[in-house]
Amino acid sequence: MRALVLSGGGSKGAYQIGVLRHLIMDLGRQYDILCGVSVGALNCSFLSMFNKEQEKEGFEKLLQFWLTVNNDSIWKRWFPFGKLHALWLKSLFNSQPLIDTVHQYVNLDAIRKSGRQVSVGAVSLTTGQYRSFTQDDDSFVDGVLASSAFPSGLKPIFIDGELYTDGGVKHVTPLKEAINLGATEVDMILCAPTMSTAPYDNHSAALKLALRTVDLMSDEITDADLKMAILYNKMAEFDSSKKFIPINTIRPKLNLVDNSLEFDPVQIKMMIDKGYEDAKAMKW
Repeated sequence: MRALVLSGGGSKGAYQIGVLRHLIMDLGRQYDILCGVSVGALNCSFLSMFNKEQEKEGFEKLLQFWLTVNNDSIWKRWFPFGKLHALWLKSLFNSQPLIDTVHQYVNLDAIRKSGRQVSVGAVSLTTGQYRSFTQDDDSFVDGVLASSAFPSGLKPIFIDGELYTDGGVKHVTPLKEAINLGATEVDMILCAPTMSTAPYDNHSAALKLALRTVDLMSDEITDADLKMAILYNKMAEFDSSKKFIPINTIRPKLNLVDNSLEFDPVQIKMMIDKGYEDAKAMKW
C-alpha cells in the first residue's frame, strides 16, 4: 500500500502542493494511506475526502484552496489589544478563521466513504502525549484543528477534556503511523530545508524570536524523524518481522520563508512553483 506522509511547516505547506502536483497530476500517484502533521494534516484531510480514483479531483480542490488562502483565512488579531491578549489567552492570534474554514471544508463522512486510511497527529498539552486521530475517531476534525494549531501562534483545541496543540511539537513527520497502518511504500514531503539559511536579526522582537525558535526545533525534529526512517530499514535487514519500506523523501534545499504564519499569496505561489520544480527534478 502506498502512503503519503506530509510534514508540518505552517505556510510552507504550499511547497507540498507543488510536489503533489507532479506526483498526482503528472505521475498519476494514488494513495491508500495519508498521514499528516500540522499543515500536513490539513492537506491530508482535504485529499482524503476523495477516493483513490478521484485523486486528481481531490488535488485540484486542494490547489484551489491554497491559491485563495491568505492571512485572513487563517488568523486575525485579537480585539481590541492584538498580541497583548496572549498575556491571558492561549495564543498570539485568534485562529477562528482557520477553525471555520476546516469545519466548512473537511467532511468526516466523505473521508470515511473514501475507503482510505487517514491519520493526523496532535500533542496533548495536558499530558504531554502524542495522539493520532484517524477517520474512525468521531473527533477527527478536531484532531485536524489541533494538529494545525501552530505552537503559541494559534489556539490549542480541547478534545475529550484535554488541550491539544500542533503534533509537530513531537513528530514533524508521522512516518511511524504510516508504517503501522501497513504502508509498503512511502512518499514523504518535508517543508524543513536540508540547510537552514533563514536570516535572523539579533534585535528582533519576541514574536520573531518565538517563530525562529519553533523553526529551529522543527528542523531538529525533522532530522530525528528521518534518522528513525533510516534506522527502521536497517533493522529490517536483520529482523524478519520487519519489511524494508522504500521511502521517497523530498524537501527544499533552502529555507522557503522566514515566517511560517505569514500566508502571503505571492509567497505561496512561489513555494508551490518551487515544490513542483523540485519534484520534477527528482527520480521517483
